[in-house]
Amino acid sequence: MAKIKLYTSTKKSFKILGFSTLFVIIGIWIVSREDNSGMDYFMGWATIIFFGLGVFIGVKQFFDKKIQLEIDENGVWDKTLHTGKIDWKYIKGAYPISIAYSRFISLILDQDYESEISQYGWATRLSNNIGAQKVNLNLAHVKADDGKIAEVITKCAELDLNARTEYSKIVAQHGL
Repeated sequence: MAKIKLYTSTKKSFKILGFSTLFVIIGIWIVSREDNSGMDYFMGWATIIFFGLGVFIGVKQFFDKKIQLEIDENGVWDKTLHTGKIDWKYIKGAYPISIAYSRFISLILDQDYESEISQYGWATRLSNNIGAQKVNLNLAHVKADDGKIAEVITKCAELDLNARTEYSKIVAQHGL
């Protein structure tokens, strides 16, 4: 099977970096004014620290060339899940979902596998209330069509290994 690998989008990282840098500059301007009050001084430093963290994250993501999401003959792997690869025999389907302007792919999993996933009760209730599943692939920093990714995952879950191999070659040629 042709591996489908998705990497961090440098364009999105650049946006985070630019936006955060702008606010750090504003924070420095607020702190350096002579006529600022104590609250202005505090808010300036809070802005510098908060958006300085954003600059750090933007730079880190900009130079991060590691795979974020991989789909292959064994299953699906997402860097942010920290659960390892999820085998195809456990995946029953997938659908795209947007949560607070972030894109995810919710995986519909086999009950046996899903019961092995430990999750706090409040997190399970929250996931159910927003229409998500216990396992959601994070696409926030990946440049790809979430609908197509969900379609590929659902199709691959339905196919046997040989058919999955042929299908993935076609998808790899056309891209996501």
